[in-house]
Formats: sequence, C-alpha cells, structure tokens
Amino acid sequence: MQKAQLPEQIFLKRFAESGRSVEGGIPLAGMDRLRDQVLSLEGEARVQLSGGVDPEGRQFLQGHVQAELSVTCQRCLQPMSIAVDTEFSLSPVYSEEEAEALPEAYDPIMLADEDSIELKALVEDELMLSLPVVAVHEPEDCVADTAHYQGMAVPATGVKAHPFAALEKLKSEMKH
Repeated sequence: MQKAQLPEQIFLKRFAESGRSVEGGIPLAGMDRLRDQVLSLEGEARVQLSGGVDPEGRQFLQGHVQAELSVTCQRCLQPMSIAVDTEFSLSPVYSEEEAEALPEAYDPIMLADEDSIELKALVEDELMLSLPVVAVHEPEDCVADTAHYQGMAVPATGVKAHPFAALEKLKSEMKH
C-alpha cells in the first residue's frame, strides 16, 4: 500500500480499475460539517483506501477510517473521547435504479457526470455516520450521579392511571 499524501480528489473509475491502494492522514481541521458534532477538530483521520473491480465487473472503493474525536457526554455534559474505527465499501452509481440494484456488500456513491469524489468530504461523511446518536461515558467513568437516574424509573403497578384523573378531581372539588 502506497503511503503518501492523500489526493484531494479521487477519480473513482480510474482508481478502481487500476487496483490502487493509498493510505495517509487527513486533518480534521477543515471538516466544517463535523464541527457541529464534536468539541474540537484537532488531529487527523487515518485513512486507507483500495480500489478494485469485482467478478461482476462492478467498480468499488473500500476504505478504513480511524480517528479520535472529542464529544460531549450527554449524561454529565463533560468532554469525552470516542475512538472511531470504521470500514466501508462503496460502488459508484449514476441513478437511483443502479443504487437499488447494488448487492448488500456495497453502499452506493452517487456520481454526477464527473467521476471524481472529494476525499475529505467522503471521510467526513464516514466519521459523522460513525458517531453515536447519544454519546455517554461508561457508568463507572461518568461524573454524573447515575444512582439518581436509576431511581427515576416508574414501577409497573399493572394499573394504568387515567391521564385526566387530576382534572376530574379538580372538577369535582369545584362543584362542592
């Protein structure tokens, strides 16, 4: 695998047909869409990419992205680090029909007339997809009072309270 500075653009068909592989780092600093989901954009994403053509003649791009991202724990609101380690397999498509016809092994990557994709945007997409919906520390690592949250569960009594019972009670009190 070639270790060098990663290109800004990848011409997907050429890359796949040549069977090339590259690896390197992409700074997080320029990833503006990721900025809204993380605390800082320090560091870089380590990227490995390989292109190829499968037995059916379908071009593909396989990738592996690793990064350390800082997010906010939604339980204690303190910073926490998340290690992202994700792999993907993409195949270029030019229409919705082609995307639907892809085997499950591939995710579609919609291309316009041009064959190129911006590598930083692709890596940014993969990082954003890898973030948890709700980031929380492990209970033993969190500074929040987790015992407080555990005691908030409502015990099941088997009897469902009528949602307007309080209003009925108030109405009957007003009659008297």
